[in-house]
Amino acid sequence: MPEPIEFDSLLLETVKRTEDIWSFRFLRPPEAEFRPGQFFQLLLPTDGGWSAHYLSFSSSPRENAFLECTKRLSGSDYSRLLRGLRPGDEVRIRMPMGKFIYEGSPERVVFIAGGIGITPFRSIIATLAAGRVPCRPTLLYCARSGNDLIFTEDFAAFSRRLPGLDTVYFAETGDFPSGGRGRRGRLTPESVGEEIPDYLRVPFYLCGPPAMVEAVENALATELSVDKSAIIKESLAGYGGRE
Repeated sequence: MPEPIEFDSLLLETVKRTEDIWSFRFLRPPEAEFRPGQFFQLLLPTDGGWSAHYLSFSSSPRENAFLECTKRLSGSDYSRLLRGLRPGDEVRIRMPMGKFIYEGSPERVVFIAGGIGITPFRSIIATLAAGRVPCRPTLLYCARSGNDLIFTEDFAAFSRRLPGLDTVYFAETGDFPSGGRGRRGRLTPESVGEEIPDYLRVPFYLCGPPAMVEAVENALATELSVDKSAIIKESLAGYGGRE
């Protein structure tokens, strides 16, 4: 596991994903190592010092030119600071953190993402695809609207290098992207059983807003009898506009 370090960095560019979801790319020094699925602390300068927030890497460890995080921007003070960043602005980064890591073992795995909880899975799947790792991940990606689904073109491209990847999008409204299968409505135990017939023999990685992660974990354990030891989770604190 890479040892945590702290360093100053610069914003290189921003990437608009949707109207309120943006990616931020920061200069990556050679010593900034991490594993797919981890997160970091991004400190932004203020008049009174620093304002800090924890964010998952949406970039892969193999993308050496930058460190990327992706966030839904709200009306919070921290989001306003992010909106105000311009290329060349200085920030401070502490990294890496977290144990929400998957690098190809076991071969069969299920990822369940809710909303902006897709970010660590983008890092994980990009890493698997770049290394052509022989594994069979199924991604169940849930959003209120198909218009809120991000990284869909990336996942379509990754599937060409990672033929074992199966991507299923869940949304109540909006259009579904190409490159994956779309299911109308919310994720339910029944839909998990239909998409994952071997659900009693695979690990589940969950990431999203805390209420969603708790609900999915409970449904897997109580309605599908998935052992809780097979459920690895990451809850995104501050979800819902508080950060």
